[in-house]
Amino acid sequence: MILVYYTGMGDVLVGILCALGLFMLSYKGYEKKDDRSGDLACLFAVGVALFPTYP
Repeated sequence: MILVYYTGMGDVLVGILCALGLFMLSYKGYEKKDDRSGDLACLFAVGVALFPTYP
């Protein structure tokens, strides 16, 4: 998946990861731990999108 970031589809990958991150941020689970897990998933998805590794 990381190899896609450096191709022409990199912008699409970043857009998808940001959209998934926003979805996970807005998700409110049944319990408090579900809400915290969604917030962490948002942080990790946006982090991968905005701070990639070097090829």
